[in-house]
Amino acid sequence: MISIQTKLRCYISWYDFTKEIYRQAGYDTKVTPVTTAEYSLSKAVRPFNSRLDKSKLVKNGFKPLPVWPDAVSRYLEILKKQGFFDELDNK
Repeated sequence: MISIQTKLRCYISWYDFTKEIYRQAGYDTKVTPVTTAEYSLSKAVRPFNSRLDKSKLVKNGFKPLPVWPDAVSRYLEILKKQGFFDELDNK
């Protein structure tokens, strides 16, 4: 399973990440989890473990990144201000 490391050193899947994006955007779209093995449609070679480790950033004096749900929220606000969702809702 492809996963992302969170601020608390726990991991979320791309499935969980996608569900949260849709939830915060106000959509009730069904998201279906897919294993890496099931996602064999792509011809690109994918690493088994694609976790993002941010520990070196903190060790080198960088401010810790915000928790991922907060980052999703802030990005969705930018998209809303730019009218991104207006365009989607009008289709």
